[in-house]
Amino acid sequence: MTDPTLYALAESLMAMAKTALAAASLAAPARQVIYIGQIPADCEQLAVVFDGWTPTPPQEGMVVCQSYRWGASFTILVTRSCVPGINNAKQLPKPENMSATAEIASNDAEALLDLVANVGEHDGGSVAVSITPPQGGLQSTILEITVPVTRGLAWQTT
Repeated sequence: MTDPTLYALAESLMAMAKTALAAASLAAPARQVIYIGQIPADCEQLAVVFDGWTPTPPQEGMVVCQSYRWGASFTILVTRSCVPGINNAKQLPKPENMSATAEIASNDAEALLDLVANVGEHDGGSVAVSITPPQGGLQSTILEITVPVTRGLAWQTT
């Protein structure tokens, strides 16, 4: 069996993200990408971004034997259009529009948490869900997760 690649793991996470959004009755953005490093949140999109491999847990002090596994670090983000912001007439956003944007972000965050529950084994210390403030008519809900992988064994989801 070949070792899982970052790209193969990203494909699995993309499929899981789409499933989690659908299970929550949320439409996945039409633009769906797998990328490396940082990705601009300049349009509606579902993105799985990978940063690389890291030993987990991190090495401390002298290492006598290889007592760690490799962890694949990923960021999954759902970027959606939103309405809050000061418009051209310098008017503040309506409270109901602000609440609607918060509800969208909350729903996306819940779907991403369901994805985490279905990943199976993951490095719980490095899981975080955050939401960016609305900017330029867009806001993103972001999941950061590290998935430990035993090299030589296929990655399994539950």
